[in-house]
Amino acid sequence: MSRTVRRGEHPSARPVSVNANMKLARSVCSFASLLTIVVVGNLSLAQNAPASQDRWQQMVDQACSGAQSPDREETCDKVRCDVARLRAQQLVTEADAGRADAREMYARAAEAYLDIWRRHGDQRAQAGQRVVCQHLDEVLYNSGRAYVAAKLPSDAIRIWTLLASPSSGFAQSALTPRAVYEIGGIHQSLGDFDQAADAYERFVRAFPNQQQAPTALADSIVLRLALGQRDKAGADAELHARNYGARPGSSTDEILLALASWDVEHSRWKEAVTGLRAALPTIERHARVDLALRAHTLLGRALVHTGPRKDASAQYASVVVRWRDPGLPQKLVQTFGGSGAELRRLGSVLNAVGEALFFQAEEHRRREVESLAFPAYPFTPRAKGAKVSAQDAARERDSWTLHTSTKVKEWLDKKLAAIELAEREYKRIVEIQPAPPPKWVVAAAARVGWMWGDLYVALTRPRLPPGVVLDAERRAAYLAVISTASAPIGARATAAFEMCVATSVRYQYADRFSESCHAWLSWKDRTRHIPMDELAPRPNLDGNGLVPMRALTEPALP
Repeated sequence: MSRTVRRGEHPSARPVSVNANMKLARSVCSFASLLTIVVVGNLSLAQNAPASQDRWQQMVDQACSGAQSPDREETCDKVRCDVARLRAQQLVTEADAGRADAREMYARAAEAYLDIWRRHGDQRAQAGQRVVCQHLDEVLYNSGRAYVAAKLPSDAIRIWTLLASPSSGFAQSALTPRAVYEIGGIHQSLGDFDQAADAYERFVRAFPNQQQAPTALADSIVLRLALGQRDKAGADAELHARNYGARPGSSTDEILLALASWDVEHSRWKEAVTGLRAALPTIERHARVDLALRAHTLLGRALVHTGPRKDASAQYASVVVRWRDPGLPQKLVQTFGGSGAELRRLGSVLNAVGEALFFQAEEHRRREVESLAFPAYPFTPRAKGAKVSAQDAARERDSWTLHTSTKVKEWLDKKLAAIELAEREYKRIVEIQPAPPPKWVVAAAARVGWMWGDLYVALTRPRLPPGVVLDAERRAAYLAVISTASAPIGARATAAFEMCVATSVRYQYADRFSESCHAWLSWKDRTRHIPMDELAPRPNLDGNGLVPMRALTEPALP
């Protein structure tokens, strides 16, 4: 228990045998001599076995028995306090050595420290006697530390709350802020996030100049957001910016971004736009490129929902333009290429870039691919169940043939070229260095697969006019041509969906995009892609936040 506060011995102290000290105590009866013996013997006492410590206690009890003057009584109380403290410290030292019963010994030490406070502090104060036992704030703090080591956190909270209370008289102790701060840490480790946030906020309000104050307030903000207490988190953020925002290395930027992220995740689009527009100048001024990229991405996502869409495009474009700097990826890798939290920060930047590239690819797809609708055939309106004459059937066959050889062919050529270009836009996500973000690789592969898949369905599942349907030979010939022409398109769709599934499985990441890939492959070829839900990762994120995913439906059979 290395964090226990230890009171050092006098520099002149020398190891003296317990037996020699006891002989000296018997021959010299003055209290000044007794106190000298105890001080000189402190080091010896701390290094001797419990049996020797008991003999010391007996010596003190014998010397302090009988009627006493006030001065003599205070001296005895001080000696007893010092001896009891050394006995408690000895228990901690033995427990620190790794004994099998270490937890029990820590608990005994905690009770011993607490007993010192009760006997030599609290009880004397309530009796109107002068408290002569020194450093009782350390005694209470060490009791709490011993309870923590004994895995009794609730008892530690109780003792440290006593230390921090005004009635204890230790408001000015240097250990009081530490105790209040560690109360918050215990609540947080126990999962009592609300109480932990309360403790951190009390700590900051009472001790705003403590070194841990900025960290405590930042932790409180994170906990408030986790609890959904956005208003309290916002108030803490304002206090953090006011008290610590001007300090070098302040985490104000991260806090502002965390608030905006929470707003975006909870679809508070207007609040997110307002907060991000206010935070971006500060983030840009501090030259935090990683935070700036993430902030622009979040603002773009929020603007997709609030409009205007051109403003969202501008935010995403600024991310892509910055990422084109050839030295930026390497710089970020050098900055965040460590492990743990640093790698997560790098991953957040890569996710932001992936989202920006995905948005641009989506805009290209809507503009260039979705605008090319399948040319509608002018069907002749007929009453339900009406018979088709041979003359009408022949005319419809000729008209359908002309329609497919001209309008459909022209549409198909344009559609193929547009999908090829759009696929290149999505492939930019796969080329992100040092590593493409799995979330957006899955989304890009799914979108590419659906572009080819929709085209495959449009060609292989057309609505045929009755004149073609009734002519078995003409119908078979048409479907044979379509089957040959659509096979490469179906293969392109299958390849993209398989990449989507492989990435999802490899990184154990799943969302509605990856589910749509599984579903399409199972519909296309159940012999090769048998739906086995128990092997596929389940969705852990709800889409990408940009556009709602359409519900997947198997194309209707003709």
